[in-house]
Amino acid sequence: MINIKKLTIISAIILISCGPSKVTDSIEGKYLYKYPSGQVEILCIKNDNSFSQTIYARENDYLNKVKPLYINKGNWNNGITEIEFTNWLAISYLGSIPDSILSQPMQFSLFKTTWYAPTIFREGQINVYVENGYVLKKVEE
Repeated sequence: MINIKKLTIISAIILISCGPSKVTDSIEGKYLYKYPSGQVEILCIKNDNSFSQTIYARENDYLNKVKPLYINKGNWNNGITEIEFTNWLAISYLGSIPDSILSQPMQFSLFKTTWYAPTIFREGQINVYVENGYVLKKVEE
């Protein structure tokens, strides 16, 4: 027989873990995104509201510490569940397929980005444009 109390608690945990997280100090760390066309983006977020982006031509370049294509620095601010990045570097058209690589990167302010804290169901992640899969996943240092 199903225990209604246990089922209610499990349902509440699943619902709570589905939405964006309130930004806390545990946002600090390194996040990785691999573009379908092979480039790798590393986003390092610090609790002092600074961030850096490093973009490599290929995953092997990142793994072997080869000189990156681009290095960028900026600042981030947070609302309750949304993050704004000032001086964000984009190498693709954000609103389309993420491997539609620009001929030259662009810098701008990026709004409405969300953070999901790590849970037992997933690693931490930064959702830049979840509709097309542009989601950076937290990796170990």
